[in-house]
Amino acid sequence: PDNLNSLILSRIDELGDNLKFVLQKASVVGEKFYRTIIQIIDDKLDSKLDLNSLIKELEEKDFVNQDISMDDLYHFKHILTRDVAYNTILKSNKKILHQFSAEIIEQNFSHSIENFYYDLANHYDIAEDSVNTLKYLELASKRARDLFDNDQAIKFYDRMLDFIPEDSHQEQIDIKLKIAE
Repeated sequence: PDNLNSLILSRIDELGDNLKFVLQKASVVGEKFYRTIIQIIDDKLDSKLDLNSLIKELEEKDFVNQDISMDDLYHFKHILTRDVAYNTILKSNKKILHQFSAEIIEQNFSHSIENFYYDLANHYDIAEDSVNTLKYLELASKRARDLFDNDQAIKFYDRMLDFIPEDSHQEQIDIKLKIAE
């Protein structure tokens, strides 16, 4: 994979700054991303990019594809491309971009927020907002349990344990009981 990573990184490095920045923002949102989220991040950063043409160019260069089910939804052509692009972002910038992404999802996708619970937990975790991380991990675990996706629910509950202080014995016991169910 090192040679493949190097090859992908060299392709990313050949992009202009604006294209690279759009690719990086998309990588923060996830393997699948909504143009709307990227646009609002751009607005928050006051970057004034022509996002439609830049995403179209990323499509032409085989970095991303538009999802056939929704005009606004895109996905990385290869998950490794997303990972390499993501790893080119400074940690401090990741924190800011993840915070923006979480806030944008909460504000703009409230009608279907249950589809984003785990994404929100992940965004808030990287943004170092443990209160919201725990909130969305709990919601994600409940949703997975309700959908009878027990393996995923257990993963979410296990992840929640990482955020519970060691001296909070009752909370730890409650989560472990939910895992046992």
